[in-house]
Parts: sequence; structure tokens; C-alpha cells
Amino acid sequence: MDKWPDDRLVTALAAVVGAANVLVDPVSTARYRHDWTGGFGTDEPVVVVRPADVSEVAAVVARCADSGVDVVCQGGNTGLVGGSVPCRSGVVVATERMRGLSDFDEESGQLTAGAGTTLAQLHEAVSHTGWRYAVDFGARDSATVGGMVATNAGGVHTFRHGMTRAQVLGLEVVRPDGAVLSHLGGVRKDNTGYDLAGLWCGSEGTLGVICRARLALIPRPAAVVTALVGFSSVAEALDAAWRLAREVRAVEVIELMDRTCLASGGHSPVVSEAALLVEVATEADSGGGGCRDGSDEVSEALDRVHRRVEATATGTAVATSSGERRALWAIRDGITEAMTATGAVAKYDVSIPGPAMLAVLDEVRVRLAVLAPHARLWVFGHVADHNLHLNVTDLDGASDADRRSVTATVMDAVARRGGSISAEHGIGRLKRDWLDRSRRGRDRHDALDQDRARSRLALESRSVVGAVAVGARTVLTARAAVLGGFRVRAWWSGALSAV
Repeated sequence: MDKWPDDRLVTALAAVVGAANVLVDPVSTARYRHDWTGGFGTDEPVVVVRPADVSEVAAVVARCADSGVDVVCQGGNTGLVGGSVPCRSGVVVATERMRGLSDFDEESGQLTAGAGTTLAQLHEAVSHTGWRYAVDFGARDSATVGGMVATNAGGVHTFRHGMTRAQVLGLEVVRPDGAVLSHLGGVRKDNTGYDLAGLWCGSEGTLGVICRARLALIPRPAAVVTALVGFSSVAEALDAAWRLAREVRAVEVIELMDRTCLASGGHSPVVSEAALLVEVATEADSGGGGCRDGSDEVSEALDRVHRRVEATATGTAVATSSGERRALWAIRDGITEAMTATGAVAKYDVSIPGPAMLAVLDEVRVRLAVLAPHARLWVFGHVADHNLHLNVTDLDGASDADRRSVTATVMDAVARRGGSISAEHGIGRLKRDWLDRSRRGRDRHDALDQDRARSRLALESRSVVGAVAVGARTVLTARAAVLGGFRVRAWWSGALSAV
């Protein structure tokens, strides 16, 4: 294609979605071309298309496929790994108009959500139904359902209720050739073939466009109590976290924050080396005994929490009102903003086996003191499901080589101990060069070579779901984690409706 944007393609796309929903000028497309971190994107011209439903998505994707144009899908654009923005000229399919909830089943606790529906809208829609959506995290006002599915988003409730994949009962998707696959029945058991919804969860746009999702809900608790518990060390906080997760079933949130995080907002009621944000939730009593609003049960659960941490806790703040609860959560939710205010942030979203967490933290601290003595390490995360966010700020004086050495230190320390370099943020562009740490360890190298051979054979026989025959070519981009590291041709790039 000699000229970009191509007038014929723009006209064809406008015929599908309307001229008002095709953006080409640099000012209008700026927020779609760059992510909010400022670390990823392109200054090259792009065409932004905003379809309203699955039929429009299918037509847009088919036209892009015929033209051989790069496609990136984008939802709230709150991702942290550069997967939701283009790296060169192409088409951005923005799902922001694909909002809405339908087919709510009050008996079984299910509904269907459009890909552009934000997490906050989903929470609000079911807030008075006796049900709730299990996934929650700080970017709820902007993150979209399509992006959460595409990245298999986690959040604060994962250790009790699972990641996004555990909430998805079915999907409606558009493949890279424009074909529509729809499976929104919502049955919880279906062994008639591959779990396609499970495969698409976490696929980061490599398989196509997610348009709607059938989501499972969980019962809304009758009572919730939030507490911030301080400890004299991260080690003691970790020990307490394991005890709470194991012994107090009513606990559904355990968030770790180190001293740097606690001090970032200047309003923590607990001053300590580390703290756990703990939330206890209970269902209403359905029998003849006890309080039906759940207050007795939550008080008992809170007492159990206290008994298990009192030996090592240095202080506890318990929220007694909704305002105090919001204030405690503001400490946790405000960490990202506080870090960003310091300048560039090196973000490491990792999973570490519980027994190895302290060893990883110690190794990273020692190496960081050598490579970047003035840098600060921020330690926080969803500790009960082994997910830590190890972020580094104040790296302005470090050389590019030292910055890369810092990244290698974190990735290698995690990988050597059987962890994952991406717990919930995905791979995107940020972690593409480090993916072999998790997917090509020496203990799995031979097995993955076999997987690649099988994938190559399947692609050559055109039997892989999502492969598209374009003339004599089979076009499919599969992230290493999807098809054992085998990459064919990257015309379909980026993260699907990325959060």
C-alpha cells in the first residue's frame, strides 16, 4: 500500500461504522496511539475505527484482512505492557462503543457484557441484585470487559475467586478473517470440544477480537469489614498472609504493602515496615440462628484474624464506616499514581512460589543497591495468590545497560525459583524479549520444542482454530505462550481490547 492512510480503506471502513466513527487526524487519534504510561505507542499515522457491535467488527476485520493491514484492538488502554497500542501504522479497533449488559439470569447469576463495558459499570449494574462480579482492581473505571478477558485479568480477589478465566462461561468473537464465533449459552459443563473461551482468555489479541462475554457472578456478601494490619518486617507480613488465607475462610482480600508504599500517600493510619490490607466478607445467615445481616459472622471472622496476627502485628486500623473503608483502599489504589509522580517506573508484575518470595526480594535488593544505588524498590501486591508487583523508581541516573541489568535481575531471580515473569499484566511488548525465562527453562526446553513441532504441523495442515488462509499463505500470529513459541507472521498484532 503506497499511501497511508489509504483513502479506499478509510471509505470502506466508514461505510461500515459511519464516518464519525473513523478517525484519521493526528489530534483525534493521539490517545489511541500511545498508552497512559507514555512508554509505548507510535507517532506514525493510524486509522481508529469504533464499531458498535459484532457485525461491524466482523466487517471491519474482514476489510483489514483483505488489505493486509495491521490491526490492534483497544479497550480502556490502561494496560501496563504496551499491548494495547500500535507500534507502527495500521488500524486500531476501539471497542468503546460496544458497551451494555444483557440477558441477566437472576437465578443462576449470569449476564452478557459487551467488550467495551467498563469494570465499574459492570459492578454498578449488579450492585442491587444480590450478585457481584468477582474480579476487581484499581483501574475499574477505565478497564473493559474485552480487555480483562484478553489479558486474563486478576486483581484483589484472585486467591478466593480466581482470575477472569474462572468467570467466563462463553464468548462471542471475531476471527482474523472476519468470521464470527458465538457461544454465549452460559452452561457450566460442556465437554463437546476444546475450551475455546479458556483459550481466548489471556490470548492478548493473537486470536482475534472479543465482542461479548457471558460472565458468571458470585453472591454479594451481607457484611464486609476492612482492616490495615502493620508488621515489623515483610517476612512477618508474609507469614501472617499465609495463615489468614489458610485458616480464615471469610478473608477474601490480602494485599501486601511495604513501607515505601505505605508512606507514598502520607495518610496511612499504620506506620510500619510492611502491612496487609485485609478484607473479610460473609454471606447472610439463612437459618434460624445468628444475625441475618452477617454482622455476627463477620465479627467472629475478624476476631479470628486478630488472634492469628496479634503476636506479630505492630498496629491495626479497622474501618468502621464506608468512608474509612474507602480511605484504607485509597492507600492501596493510590500506589500506582504515587509511583508515576516520581517519574519513569520500571514495573515487574511477577508470580513467585511462596517459600521463595523472601529470597527473590533479598536478591533484588542487593543487586539494585549495586546497579542503581539511588533507586527505590516498591513491594506490593496480591500476596495470597503469590503475585507481587516489584516496581523500581528513581532510575534517572542509571544507564540503559544498568536499567536492563535491573530487569534481568528481577526476571532471572523469579524464573530460577519457578515463578512467572507475568502474573496478570500479560506480555505485550514490554516482556516479549524476556518470555523465554518462563517458557524455555532448561527443564521444559525439550517439551516446548515438541510443542512447536506439533504447532508447525497443525499450521501447515491448516487445522488450527483461528488460522486464516489468505491466498497461498496461512496467516496467524500466536504469542509464544499460545502455541509453544511458534510465530508465523505478525500482521495481527497488539493486545485485544487491552485493559
